[in-house]
Amino acid sequence: MTQIKVGASRSTITPPVGVDLAGYARRQGPSTDVRDDFRCAALVLDDGRTRLALIALDLLETDFEVDAMLREAVAASTDTDRDHILINCSHTHAGPGAAKLGRLGRRNMDYVNTLPERVAQTAATAAARLTPAALRYGEAPVRVGINRRETIPDGEVTIGRNPEGLVDTRVRVIEVRGDAGPGAVLFQHACHGTALSHENRRISAEWMGSAASRLESALKGTSLPMFLQGCCGQINPDAEASFDEVERLGAEMAEAVAASLERPESCVATPLGARREQITLPFQDPLTPAQAREELQQTQDEHERLQLEGTHESVIRAHETLVRHAADMLDRARNGVRQTRRFPSSSRRSE
Repeated sequence: MTQIKVGASRSTITPPVGVDLAGYARRQGPSTDVRDDFRCAALVLDDGRTRLALIALDLLETDFEVDAMLREAVAASTDTDRDHILINCSHTHAGPGAAKLGRLGRRNMDYVNTLPERVAQTAATAAARLTPAALRYGEAPVRVGINRRETIPDGEVTIGRNPEGLVDTRVRVIEVRGDAGPGAVLFQHACHGTALSHENRRISAEWMGSAASRLESALKGTSLPMFLQGCCGQINPDAEASFDEVERLGAEMAEAVAASLERPESCVATPLGARREQITLPFQDPLTPAQAREELQQTQDEHERLQLEGTHESVIRAHETLVRHAADMLDRARNGVRQTRRFPSSSRRSE
């Protein structure tokens, strides 16, 4: 069996104070200080025929444009095929996004434009550390989230608490042990990085970063912890908004990861493979012109009310995006065409 080689590296990509924190429309103002440093963690795997690069970033998300920038930079620095690169964001709502998010926080392009080189350098360091390694897999029960898709008495679905809804109840862990140099511990779970509310304006890696920091201390430099976010769309932390809860959830996750490493099973790691597939998804059915006009009028009235009440400019700016969206929906209603879009996009343009 072919021997797999693995290299790992970590760098700091903490954004500057003053950037907008992404993920909430009601946040009143930019970031005020740094509570946690942000990580870029890279793991490169090679079996002599195929090379893979896994990149974990403490960011809310990227878009197609930034994803392409990162892939090109990592591919060039590690001699890896672009489609053999996984870029995963932790989805912290207490940090900037690297995507056009409209009402959820302006992205800082001065910061975003530094990411490709910084991420590529981290990945290149990992590739330079390739050493024969063994992989082991483990799981452990843990539940940090609650389903947020709640149906209220009038039948409307809202963001709330649904204890009966689907959540992730396990952490999945891959431990990489190298013959020389640091190994890695990849841990994957699905839950939003929203243990802090829109009122928080401190830069933070959230509960995911707390878990990684605790694991880094426990592993004493022998392995690099890497968090990989899962499909967390309807799962929020089951917590009150506070840094105490960030630390509590981080501790629970770190303990579960440690438990998974007590009796892991060896993995057959070769041959390595990668697959990238494009899918086509439809837009929702357009509103009727009458419905779209009513929605546009409501958003315009709300925007005017916010201005008259002297609401914070950040909230007003966020609401302007809703007005533009409603106007776009009216255009779609008038032409009556149900559109589709392919994902991932092959375009360099942000979608």
